[in-house]
Amino acid sequence: MSDGFAEFYEAHYQHIAAQLYAYLGDESEAQDLAQEAFVRALDQWERISAYDHPQAWVRQVAWNLATSRLRHLQVVVRHLISQRPERVEGPNPDRIVLVNALAALPADHRLAVVLHHIGDLSTSEIAQQRGVAEGTVRSWLSRGRSRLAEDLAEWRPRFVPPGVDAAKATVRSRRIRRRSTLAALVVLAIGLAAVAVRVGGGGETEIIAPTPDPTSSPRHMSLPGVDIPGPPNTQFVDGRHAWTLMQSCVDGAKPRCRSALGVTEDTAATWRKVTLPAQSGEGHLDLRAIDARTAILTLLPSPGVVAGAWVTRDGGATFKWYPSESELVPEMAALVLPKFDLRCREQKPDDECDRWNLVEPAIGKVVSVLPFTGSRPILMVGADGRLWLHEAATPPAWLAVSDNHGNGWRDLAWPERAEKLHFTPDGRGVWAITESTESNVDRTIFWELDGAQWRQRMSIIEGGLDNFSPVLLDGGIWLVMRRQTLSYLKDGRFTEIPGIARPRGVSVLSDDSLLIGSGTETFVGLGTGMDRDWIRVAPY
Repeated sequence: MSDGFAEFYEAHYQHIAAQLYAYLGDESEAQDLAQEAFVRALDQWERISAYDHPQAWVRQVAWNLATSRLRHLQVVVRHLISQRPERVEGPNPDRIVLVNALAALPADHRLAVVLHHIGDLSTSEIAQQRGVAEGTVRSWLSRGRSRLAEDLAEWRPRFVPPGVDAAKATVRSRRIRRRSTLAALVVLAIGLAAVAVRVGGGGETEIIAPTPDPTSSPRHMSLPGVDIPGPPNTQFVDGRHAWTLMQSCVDGAKPRCRSALGVTEDTAATWRKVTLPAQSGEGHLDLRAIDARTAILTLLPSPGVVAGAWVTRDGGATFKWYPSESELVPEMAALVLPKFDLRCREQKPDDECDRWNLVEPAIGKVVSVLPFTGSRPILMVGADGRLWLHEAATPPAWLAVSDNHGNGWRDLAWPERAEKLHFTPDGRGVWAITESTESNVDRTIFWELDGAQWRQRMSIIEGGLDNFSPVLLDGGIWLVMRRQTLSYLKDGRFTEIPGIARPRGVSVLSDDSLLIGSGTETFVGLGTGMDRDWIRVAPY
């Protein structure tokens, strides 16, 4: 055991696990991610133990893991098989009320409340950790506290560290059994840079006939007549087309699995079963749906081992096998890798780099040398092909756009306190959101880029928006959550969408359809703008 790690682990596990629990609302998931963060610290303990505050490093890693987990769950209900540590105590009514209240807060407000009241961090420490002004954190705290019970500061869940060896074993099992598609593709890519899969492409844009109200009987993601326990892994590629994988495995050195794959062309009203390759039962399968006719099935015959992948380009009629070191990488890279990415011009870690190249990772081509120096900027690619860069600090110090694939850049102004760009589905509309406080009244302000100038289009007084990252649609229409229900927002006016409560995430698909998670169900909104037919889809 590394010197001092066991004592460090015992001293700080409770705080970090409690913070994650309040943030995620899932006790087992919080313990999983806390253990993952501490095990990563153990792997680098000689370096991390020399820090003034090594617990801050672990806390940041844990928050990053939790945020990644929430983003992963936004698009569809994907309950992967996982081995969870034993619960140390059941939830009592007070805890349930608290977790529900925290879940109702906007993400930034929830984060500030949890770090301050449960993590015992000062506003300056939170501001430093999140890269924002201290006044911003105080605003988050003020607005968050107004939505919570007065006794929040006295509540602390109790998490008992399971021991370093047990934590390491849990993390090993978790890493193996989650077996995310991202990890499999990284292995297949053999040294290619980070994989970022974009759902969509290739689907038809015709909108089917009017569909039931979301409150009516749901359609289902599972295949009729297939008796395989466990939730399906369903991935929509546009409003009508989706793939679903049902799988049950007997684990061991060589797991044996029963699997069934299906496709739908009518938003889960009917499903067609796909005949899988005969060898598909010789390990876990990971599904990555690319478009209506293309999908990748990665085979993991034993924990941590990728044997290769089957690829279908005809809707499951036929599959072609690609060993992990074969032509799969160059053939599929254009599908699974982003069109553009940033790469350090020197052999340095990203957090130590200050000189960047714009690259096409699928072919390893350097497109241009960025004329900026400093920490890694944020790169965004609009649907219209324009590239956008802004500094990773919050708020960014600069904003630039390229109309010619990164070979030339124009500097633009940036609304004060804005943190990110929002694009319409066609990429031509560009907006930003800021918050301001005047005379103790908090406002959320929406700005549209008009040529080279930002124009204020509307503002919402505090309390107008709930826990939901606003999504920009066409025509200056926003999708927001207000009073725990989903609404359109245009010109300062709300139009509620009935039947969808407490949405947890939204994705705009390739045909401009909306995919929204709510509880254990998924809602598909067919159409454009505010003119949509809504379909409710349940796991079973």
